[in-house]
Amino acid sequence: MILGPEKTPVFGASNGLLTL
Repeated sequence: MILGPEKTPVFGASNGLLTL
């Protein structure tokens, strides 16, 4: 998943770190 915190405030916090 390439979803950042700007698109998803909830999933972006967890997935955002995985997509770095």
